[in-house]
Amino acid sequence: RERVKAAMGAHPLEDLSADEVRAAAALICAHPQFAESMVFNAMALREPAKSVVLAHEASTSAEARTKADGNGTTEKPPRLADCITIDYSNGQVCEWVVAL
Repeated sequence: RERVKAAMGAHPLEDLSADEVRAAAALICAHPQFAESMVFNAMALREPAKSVVLAHEASTSAEARTKADGNGTTEKPPRLADCITIDYSNGQVCEWVVAL
């Protein structure tokens, strides 16, 4: 599975980067259920739960305090892209969630 690294220091609620959009589109286009008659209608960040964002911010603050010791580590919440495609051959709308 292809993974995309978010920009260092980016907030978990920051919009998808251009690289993330391209990666999500490539993963969907490579999926066996994707048809050539499909087009992308929308793509956006699936926001993590508020509790996850708050936990990340708390760990980031703790990391800053302990960075001098070399003990601080912070893992960012997963980045997910919500995507919508429309198949013009039959009018079918598909929703996709892509882990980046």
